[in-house]
Amino acid sequence: MHTIKRIIILVWVAGFSFTSITAQTEGIGTEDSLLLNKTIRQGRLPNGFTYYIKPIERPQKKLYMNLFIKVGNYHQNDAQLDFAHALEHLAFKGGKHFPNHILNDMELLNRLGMEKNDINARTALEFTKYNFNPSSNYLAEGLNSGLLFFHDIATDLRLTNEDIATERGPLRQELIYRQGGNLNEYFAQTKLDSKLFPCSNDNTNFFEHNKHFSRESLVEFYKHWYRPDLMALIIVGNVENMDEIEEKIKSNFSDIKRPTNLIETTDCESDYFSRPKQFVLIEREPERSSLIADNNVEFELFFRDMKTRGKINSREGLTRNLAWVLLAKILDERFKKSMKVYNSFFKASSRYSYKNHPSALKVTINSKNNEDEKVLLETILLMNQLKRYGVSSVEWMKVKQDHLRDLEKLDPEDADYWMDQMGNHFIYGEALLDNKPVGLKKWLSNLSLAEFNELIKELMPDMPEDIGIIAPSGHKALAYKEKEVRGWIKQANTTDTKAYISPKAPVTLMKDKELSALKLNGYIDKGKRKSGAHELILDNGIKVVLKSYKPSVGKDQNRIMLHGFSPKGASCFPKEDYFSAINSPHIVRNSGVGKMDKFELSKFLANTSFWQGVSTYIEYYETGIKGNAKIEDFENMLQLVYLNVTKPRKDIAAFQDWRKNEFFSYLNPSYNVIVRDFGEGIGEVLGDNSKNPRGTKGVKGVELTDVDKAYEIYQQLFGNPEDFTFVITGNFSIDNALPLIQKYLGNLPNIPDHKSCIPIALSEKRLPKGPLYKRIKTPDSFRMESTEYSMRFVSKAEDRYDWKEQIKAKALGVYMTRKIKKLRFDDGAALYKMFAGHNFRDDLRRYDFYISLDCIPEELGWLRQECKKMITEMKSKPLNKDIFEEICKSVLYPKYGTDRAEQNGQMIEKLYRTYRYDVPWMEASETENYVQSLTMKDIQKAAKEYFKDENLFEFVMGNDEFK
Repeated sequence: MHTIKRIIILVWVAGFSFTSITAQTEGIGTEDSLLLNKTIRQGRLPNGFTYYIKPIERPQKKLYMNLFIKVGNYHQNDAQLDFAHALEHLAFKGGKHFPNHILNDMELLNRLGMEKNDINARTALEFTKYNFNPSSNYLAEGLNSGLLFFHDIATDLRLTNEDIATERGPLRQELIYRQGGNLNEYFAQTKLDSKLFPCSNDNTNFFEHNKHFSRESLVEFYKHWYRPDLMALIIVGNVENMDEIEEKIKSNFSDIKRPTNLIETTDCESDYFSRPKQFVLIEREPERSSLIADNNVEFELFFRDMKTRGKINSREGLTRNLAWVLLAKILDERFKKSMKVYNSFFKASSRYSYKNHPSALKVTINSKNNEDEKVLLETILLMNQLKRYGVSSVEWMKVKQDHLRDLEKLDPEDADYWMDQMGNHFIYGEALLDNKPVGLKKWLSNLSLAEFNELIKELMPDMPEDIGIIAPSGHKALAYKEKEVRGWIKQANTTDTKAYISPKAPVTLMKDKELSALKLNGYIDKGKRKSGAHELILDNGIKVVLKSYKPSVGKDQNRIMLHGFSPKGASCFPKEDYFSAINSPHIVRNSGVGKMDKFELSKFLANTSFWQGVSTYIEYYETGIKGNAKIEDFENMLQLVYLNVTKPRKDIAAFQDWRKNEFFSYLNPSYNVIVRDFGEGIGEVLGDNSKNPRGTKGVKGVELTDVDKAYEIYQQLFGNPEDFTFVITGNFSIDNALPLIQKYLGNLPNIPDHKSCIPIALSEKRLPKGPLYKRIKTPDSFRMESTEYSMRFVSKAEDRYDWKEQIKAKALGVYMTRKIKKLRFDDGAALYKMFAGHNFRDDLRRYDFYISLDCIPEELGWLRQECKKMITEMKSKPLNKDIFEEICKSVLYPKYGTDRAEQNGQMIEKLYRTYRYDVPWMEASETENYVQSLTMKDIQKAAKEYFKDENLFEFVMGNDEFK
């Protein structure tokens, strides 16, 4: 590595001069004199307990309270697997002031204006964090309750054998549920991390350890780490009297004794940087290889950064961290662009954080086709290209503007900003400066391209210090030698590269000649409807519904939303063409439109407000297209709709690329494959094939997809404008929008050989006879560590237009959601995933109430009986008043309030239901008034109506047989 020593003098917004990250800084200031923002009250009690109090002037709905403990996964040895996480769970079981599970205390939550998610926690590598966020309307009582809860956590947790025993199962089930069908991959990753990084654990023995760890060892861990000198309390909100709060903190936490022993901790950072370079090979056992051959090899390259973490308490550390983040983003973007070819032979990404692992730039490479040497060579060449020639002016302008925009979004009047900043200060020692976002913006604004390119040469070494490889059993990569792999990297380092040229993006979607050919076709004005929407019929038969209004505050407030739909879908075609039909929009999306492939289209969209483009879909009963853009991109969005319908690009290479990506996604899913497969099995039994399958059924469908048939069906379903209704909502001028609608939607043509399609009537789908208990076959392509169970009450809607009945059903479903939690928190079931609720299916005209559990096999019989008992009690015993009041306040009133009804996303969905399913239009005030009139008797009446034996369907999926 060639280190270029130079000094760049930049000016901090407050007027301080400081040297850049490229030089050592002396006299930067002590922690007490430099790092603490002057608007924060910070202190440390004699026992070492730290506190921060930050007043916010802007009105806040909540008082935000965090308790940090400096203990996380990094502080465990192999005999203490998951102990930090276990204590996080057990903190809610009971302590001195809250002896029963605090989340079940609905009276307390209602009294403090809290919802259940206002009390939560999480465990990270270096800390555990607890939240308690009472309403600002009950500030005094909320503060006192939060302090007592945190005091229980700090020193008064119960930690009985019974509590620990009842939490072993949820800890186990949480891991299983979070990892889905990827347990072997997860264990391989933890094994690799344990060999690369000091303090990381190999979790391969998790299940055995979870069964047998002793109470004494966990209590010892609690007493060792839960000590006041490792704790910090953070309070942010509309604090008026900091002196009073400070006194309460002192009176609540001064009694905790300071341990006399010094804590022995491992300096993970120092150990990492002082150890030799690492080369680690890990075998990954197959999970779904029986269905798809797994030849994916993952390389993880780590380029150590020894300075940033140690200097993060200074301006130099903050700016050095920012430089690393920008570098990682630019490198990651170059990786993405290099892969923007069909059937790419590799996938690479980069990230930097001084927090997640010991400080390092991490480059992850996936080799898909046994071309490991080629993949590694290509990746290192891209890195060397960046190091040698630097960042282009186009790249620099974009990444700089994007990050300046991100810094602009950091709001010093936002509570989340301060909670994050003070947490980073306590855990990592990160500088807590006045006007930090302003200072970083000033530094970045003044940083030139030439200066940044000099920094790249200093920051990026030629050779990664640490190399990890994860490969499937039997793969040749498991025999690689360190000298061999590093030799490939050295070869890449000596290979000449050319300067990077930023790819140019298309400036238009359609050429002038194409645009001039589109005439303003006529329409029939049908006038305004009860909804306030304007209805038109274009000359080609398309119905257009325009709702021009000022939406209430929400994420889509300043956008134009579009949804076009037809009642014809895959049901129009023979069964053998099903997958060709539903996959056709995905194939087209992967191919592009007109003469632009998906990569060229992506370049164009990257400079618009709708970078995701428009989304076409074909489902069993419906075909449609959706879009969402700012007003300035409305014409571009309509052009893209026009191109998707009239000029879907056909490319066999793109089709093969789509197939490979589907297989890769199945082997590396972003969703829980087991849960998805279970849902698909239930849908088959209940005759519900309205939604497109994923998981094992979906990937098998890839093999059954014929590209020619897919395009034929796509053109047929999108080829008859008379089938379609387009709903458009947002704050726009109809006079300005109408000519564009005439030009693009009005010119959607009829396909000459369009065939008549008669879809299956929605009402023809019949339910099997209940009660029914059905075992869903476990797919052969993965093993299961737990059992999936679902109880359903499904019935036909007697009157599908009865909106009051649908609201009652919704209220009943939310009540079920709250009640199901008792199985874990009151009854001690080994559960983590506990879903319950309700869906009203317009497409199937059904009410569907469900309970879904991911449980250990031994508890299935008992849980079935408990679920049935809960249902019986809801029909026969008075409902819980506290639960009812909580769901009204936190769910029903907000959901059906007039303000939410005026949000853009809610409006277009309501209009969709009106025009797709003939749902009568109801004014928001009428539904709001009805919801506020609901009583517990109304909900119980609904329970008696729907929870009948003939509506009962039970489903189980697991590796063992159950009765």
